[in-house]
Amino acid sequence: MPPPIKRTETGRAKLRRQRPPDQIAAIEPQALTIGKVIWEWNNLHADLFRILWALVGDHGKRPRDFPTALWYIAQSDDFQRRLIEAIAGGLLHERPAELRHLRWLLKTIHQMSAYRNIATHMYLEVYEGESGYRGVALQIDGTKRAAALKHTLVGHKFTHFWDDFASDLYVLSQYALQLGFQLTGHPLAAQTPLPYRPRLKSPPAMREVNQLVDRLANRPRKRRPRRKASAGKP
Repeated sequence: MPPPIKRTETGRAKLRRQRPPDQIAAIEPQALTIGKVIWEWNNLHADLFRILWALVGDHGKRPRDFPTALWYIAQSDDFQRRLIEAIAGGLLHERPAELRHLRWLLKTIHQMSAYRNIATHMYLEVYEGESGYRGVALQIDGTKRAAALKHTLVGHKFTHFWDDFASDLYVLSQYALQLGFQLTGHPLAAQTPLPYRPRLKSPPAMREVNQLVDRLANRPRKRRPRRKASAGKP
């Protein structure tokens, strides 16, 4: 529970402009970790936009107004990725290697999006222990059970999960940038091989946690023993 709000003599609540220093000290490490994830996620989608620009903007030669208008038809990064996949499927049928790389990239980002949402939208609160130490804990009010379990498990089973997750997003951002360069048709692109698919650290941990949560959520119920049929009256 959050600490009680201090009140004036008349009972009016005193609303602070800043948290106490010990709360800030407890929050900052977690805030930095979440900030890295958001930063890399946003940069990754900026590089995905450049792929869209290469596809519909005459290999990036036309102004970006048209691809920008397409990009913001809906305020959803999931829609933006599906838009790229739909357009690429129609335009890259004669370039199967680039299309295959792009589909792998979009599929990988989609699989990671659930944990990006957990990092961004999970409710956390500062608590005070018996010794007076303030730490950060999960706030379960208003939180989906599966998301709370995943957040808890990745934190306990994989100490560096969120750092690995942010670094994976950075790697994918570089991969997307190189793939977009290939799609521009630049003379240097024809002499540059497509990048290898990067080895990512966070997906194995995500798969393990997802499987564990699925087992916990879908535990088979014990069947009640059947009643024996009672003997009929003579």
